[in-house]
Amino acid sequence: MPVVATGGGGGVGAGRGAGATPGAAGGPAARAGDDARPGVAQMTTVPALGKAKSSAASCSAVRDPATGSTFADPAPVMGALKAGTVRGLAVTSAKRHPSWPDLPTLVELGMPEMEVPVWAALFAPAKTPPAIVARLQREIARVVHLPDIKERFAALGVDPVGGSTEELARQVARDIEKWTAVARAAGIKND
Repeated sequence: MPVVATGGGGGVGAGRGAGATPGAAGGPAARAGDDARPGVAQMTTVPALGKAKSSAASCSAVRDPATGSTFADPAPVMGALKAGTVRGLAVTSAKRHPSWPDLPTLVELGMPEMEVPVWAALFAPAKTPPAIVARLQREIARVVHLPDIKERFAALGVDPVGGSTEELARQVARDIEKWTAVARAAGIKND
């Protein structure tokens, strides 16, 4: 899940501020724009380093005093968080993360619409035979829970799930519905 990090400027819930984003309008950045509804962070979006598309570039930009915070994926910012060059403020998941137990969730900080978990999945072509899909799902679920693999994921701040194809389909459907509504409300168009 993304971590909101700061180099020293503003902070979560500190009113309106500038926030670097790892992409043009993805994930939490879309929630943190000029949306005046209660529970939505108020930030001016400042694309990190021009058109930067990575959390690492976004994390670098937050060290500029004019940019108070950023939303960043865990892996690219783990080193900066551990080194103390940026400070974690909150996580965007529904619950606190084991890698950062002292960081509250944005929901805890009064922003209920800012629950934005990050997930990754493997997809196969639509016409892949069901038996192959089932075998891939079983093997991937088994592998991501091997002790050495879980340890490597944990070092990156990632929680392996290895859920079913049905769970993934529900997650995708929920996210499409959620982010379509966010994009419409923010006037974001796919040009």
